[in-house]
Amino acid sequence: MAAELTSTIQYFLPQYQCIHVKAFSKIISDTHGVGTFENCFDKIYLSCNVGLRKPNAEIFDLIVVKENNLDL
Repeated sequence: MAAELTSTIQYFLPQYQCIHVKAFSKIISDTHGVGTFENCFDKIYLSCNVGLRKPNAEIFDLIVVKENNLDL
């Protein structure tokens, strides 16, 4: 499973509160042996850091269009 996680190119947009990130990272590390979950993604956008929440369209516009120059 760890090889599958680390070889995938992905963005990650969880709805976590910042307080949960450390615990989640430990669970992923202990379960899959990949260090931290940050090692599994090209870029991680935490709602608590971005200041926007899903399912509001603004967060998707920020990540997809503005941050990564992608146009859907």
